[in-house]
Amino acid sequence: MDFGYEFRQDGINRHQQGIRWMKTSMLRDQPAARTFSAALVLLLVVYCATTSASEVQVLTAEDLANYQFTRYEDPPPPVIREMNLGYRTILKNKRREVADLLARRVGVLRLTGTQADIPALQQLYDRRIVPHNDVLTWQAVGIAFGDILANELDLEWIVYEDHRGVSKALRWRKTDNFVFPVTMFSKRLRYGEALDLQAIYDVMEERVAGFKLPLEHLTR
Repeated sequence: MDFGYEFRQDGINRHQQGIRWMKTSMLRDQPAARTFSAALVLLLVVYCATTSASEVQVLTAEDLANYQFTRYEDPPPPVIREMNLGYRTILKNKRREVADLLARRVGVLRLTGTQADIPALQQLYDRRIVPHNDVLTWQAVGIAFGDILANELDLEWIVYEDHRGVSKALRWRKTDNFVFPVTMFSKRLRYGEALDLQAIYDVMEERVAGFKLPLEHLTR
């Protein structure tokens, strides 16, 4: 089963990216944060006022010393594997499914795995050839789109497994930078977003270039 990731930078790059995001968000959302804090304080006051004294547990110093606090551990790191024959067969069958659909309904006889395929794939959406709620077919289209990303942006198909499950993903060389094309379209359609495949490709190209630049010298 493929989960809803679209783009991940694990390890130190993701950590640095997260710090930048938090700093930006805190600066941008200070009024909202103050409003939320005020609402939280009000809720606590109301809760305390409605809680009787008999319901409040008083801990002694000994109780506190022996108290077992809940520990929240970080999930284990993802496991990355090369695709075995089974996964490669799945991709092959999905590519054939999309190729047959394009041949029957669009008149395109073969997929090239390059940007030249994007206009034909776009017609599946523009002409409503594939219903928006047909998740499996749109995930097959996501695999065809992933082939374009792999060939044009120097990525490779791998198996990505974490605490959420197993996904088919693309990775740049041996780094912890991943793109998840399989659910890229079905997820957008589920939330009512329009599909512009060329625009999505352009965004992915920019993101991949963004993580390639600082790491290029490390992978030569």
